[in-house]
Amino acid sequence: PQGAQLPLLFWLMSGLHQLLLPAGLSDLLLFPVTSALCGALALLATWLLSRATGNDRESALAAGLMLLCSLLFPFFAHFMGPPPLATALTLLSLACLCRGWQSASTSLLLPLGFVLAGLAGLTGGLAYMALPPLTSLVWLLWRLRLGRAQRLDAVIGFLLMLLVIAVWLLALIILVEADTYLQSV
Repeated sequence: PQGAQLPLLFWLMSGLHQLLLPAGLSDLLLFPVTSALCGALALLATWLLSRATGNDRESALAAGLMLLCSLLFPFFAHFMGPPPLATALTLLSLACLCRGWQSASTSLLLPLGFVLAGLAGLTGGLAYMALPPLTSLVWLLWRLRLGRAQRLDAVIGFLLMLLVIAVWLLALIILVEADTYLQSV
């Protein structure tokens, strides 16, 4: 019930509805296209995360094939709800953060990874948003690189993640006078 109240999946569906509307296919194909797109994004995110962790192309392909052949993925790709999109955004965030933490210089990967974590939070809830920063903290502690977290790109990325959530909450408070909606979220 909590995930159904978070907006990113519905914003995606609204955009797809506008794309399919001129062809007259929006009523017929909106749900299948959305679920297939979210499933394909999860598959692509699995491949990208495998590549970001240093695996070669064959290993990344094997990771994608293992996901594709698992018993849960066909249901996952045809399920109309926030978890497939939230999982894909979380995996993309983890891939960006993995590459970003490993680079010694500042890059755009850390801010992008944190923004994707915020978007995953707007799709699936707090657990999807908290996983990438907590994983980053464990990695930084394991590698004894806490100083890396104090660089400008890491701080800006973390603030951008908080800003994504804060802008949505402020828009809810100011624009939508729905007290019960905000309390249930």
